[in-house]
Amino acid sequence: MDLRESWKSYDEYVVCNYSILPDALKRQGKQITFPAQSVLVLKGDFPEYIYFIQSGHAQGQRSHLNGNEYVYFHLDSSNGNVGLLEVFSRQDRYVATIICATEVIAVRISSVVFYNYVMQDMTLLRRCLSLVAQDLYRSSGKDGLYYYMDGIDRVRSYLVDYYTSHQTGTEQAIELQAEYQEIAAKLGISVRTVGRSLQYLRESGEISTSHRKTIITKQAYEHLLSKILA
Repeated sequence: MDLRESWKSYDEYVVCNYSILPDALKRQGKQITFPAQSVLVLKGDFPEYIYFIQSGHAQGQRSHLNGNEYVYFHLDSSNGNVGLLEVFSRQDRYVATIICATEVIAVRISSVVFYNYVMQDMTLLRRCLSLVAQDLYRSSGKDGLYYYMDGIDRVRSYLVDYYTSHQTGTEQAIELQAEYQEIAAKLGISVRTVGRSLQYLRESGEISTSHRKTIITKQAYEHLLSKILA
């Protein structure tokens, strides 16, 4: 058996959301409704509770040194847990502010109750290990990615990532459907900078438009990537 086969044999443990919690933990929880645009947890607060999202959509928010806010992860019922990273890395502060993009219904469980239960439950411990490891892997690849980039190269990098995440084997051209505000929030730049950068890329022929929609072709993707790596 090689490593990939070993990973596959534990595939059932890669999901860690409310649906997989044992009844004993679910009984310890309290359901809470958070209005849209409210704060679910605040960066720097002590992680007294772990939250599991049952419905709705939330997002993690950080600040760049220049004061711009940016969104760097999204949560829903499929991956919606808040506080696990802090509790299992033994950190006494939430690492990010979590904002409810829509109304969010979440179950709140005492962190100490959850932690002590998991440390005695191998199945749930495997799930938490997988979750924390995946989060660390993603952050290791992205931390500092935009630090030395100017606005236009940040937009180029965003378009490259957008193409790779949306392109399928049969499609060679992708329509950019993200709003300027969404792109700006993710990159930590202003909406105006996003607009100017996209306009420059269109005028220089790096990307194209069709019926007022931004199009990223395979050729454009390769050109954008070469610009970033230059």
